Amino acid sequence: MSACLNCNTTLMPHAKFCHNCGAAAGEPTQNCPQCGSANPLSANFCGQCRHSFEMPEPGTINFKPYTIYELNFEDKIYLQKQLKTLFLKGLKNELKEVYNENGYPKYVDHFYASGFAQTFDQRNQILTAQLLEKNPETTDPILIEKIIDSVFAGLLDLYIIHYCKNLNKVHLPEVILKYVQITSFPEPLSQMVYDYLDIANENEKIYIQFMDIPPKVIHNAFRSFLFNREEEPIFLFCDQSSFGSGNIGFAFTNETLYWKAHFRTPSKIKLRDLREVKRESNWLMINDQYFYSGKGLNIKMFKLIQKLIHLNQI
Repeated sequence: MSACLNCNTTLMPHAKFCHNCGAAAGEPTQNCPQCGSANPLSANFCGQCRHSFEMPEPGTINFKPYTIYELNFEDKIYLQKQLKTLFLKGLKNELKEVYNENGYPKYVDHFYASGFAQTFDQRNQILTAQLLEKNPETTDPILIEKIIDSVFAGLLDLYIIHYCKNLNKVHLPEVILKYVQITSFPEPLSQMVYDYLDIANENEKIYIQFMDIPPKVIHNAFRSFLFNREEEPIFLFCDQSSFGSGNIGFAFTNETLYWKAHFRTPSKIKLRDLREVKRESNWLMINDQYFYSGKGLNIKMFKLIQKLIHLNQI
């Protein structure tokens, strides 16, 4: 039996309030100075706005910001805490923009409960040392930001895909984690595309062998949107037409992504020209062009395009 934290009266089982003084039962809380939300006293970060309770209050450290992240390179411990706060901010953005998840507090709780916090702290120490080796006065801020973004992208994928399986509504294949450390387009590119799209577990009609595509289907695709050169072989074709006619869908070659959506004009983008991808409610915007790969494939395609963009930027 637990006792009221206010008057020490023994509480009834499962009580939410004390029957003697009316105080709320449960763990004592602290209010976040940034947003006012109540958090457990043991919290390191606010579950609503990610404010760090471990960080010194503004003004207690002489602060000189560098890069868009406004990092303090003059204090190692403070820098590590800043990076941890940035990572949790990135987690919130990833859940909202990529996975359409609203359960950020659950993911923060699991960050500590799953043991991933220890993995992150170890990687954070390495990242901090790597950043401190750079002279922020002379190093291009964009380079510093790319280092941070690259490390965080891999850690976010590892945490969400591997550690948060029971929390995720959308599940991505763990096999794509093997591409976290790559710095250029792999050979063959086709295998990475197959892994990201997890085609063995998709319901869309997908061909990975050109000879398996029915002649009438590929003929319609060639007439509709698939205008590849003869020396540009197709390694994936997805037929999204209503009756399997092949005039709607998308296809990959080693150089280009081709596609046509319903009631849209044909589109194509060179893979080396990929620069931006956004996830809307039921579709993607790739280089400001509408793309729809099906409800199940959209998020997988988003992560694939996101990875290709990252490789283009290295």
